[in-house]
Amino acid sequence: MTGDPHRPHVTAGEALAGLVTDPEPEEAVNGKYGHLLPAIPPGDNYLFYTGERGHPDPLFRWRSKYWSFLLKLSPDKPSPTIQAQPGPYVGPFHWENRRLRISEIKRLFTYPDDFDLVGSRASIQAQLGNSVPPLLAEKVIRTFDC
Repeated sequence: MTGDPHRPHVTAGEALAGLVTDPEPEEAVNGKYGHLLPAIPPGDNYLFYTGERGHPDPLFRWRSKYWSFLLKLSPDKPSPTIQAQPGPYVGPFHWENRRLRISEIKRLFTYPDDFDLVGSRASIQAQLGNSVPPLLAEKVIRTFDC
């Protein structure tokens, strides 16, 4: 997943391309705001439901929530930060209107697909979210290679 060395980023769609994953029990986004996710366009967040964006029935005030509230990945853009301990409505969520699966988070962090992590889903996401992505670590180390 090194991508084009002359291009500054890899899109989420490119990073996740070809990855076959099984559904996970905790991937559904339910509760008070879960039903809002399907209408949000990929790459957008709760601001979709504001008057400033032209929503006919605004549900939120402009910039009244954290930027990652109901944030949905765009397959055409790089992934934003994936938090170690997200709340129930903190994204990024997959463009298919669900939580990211562990294997997808590993890919976005540039871990090999066969890299094993141990623990509950919350523990694994915390491990990944608190880690330095391997490709980033490699790039930093190579800057010191003389």
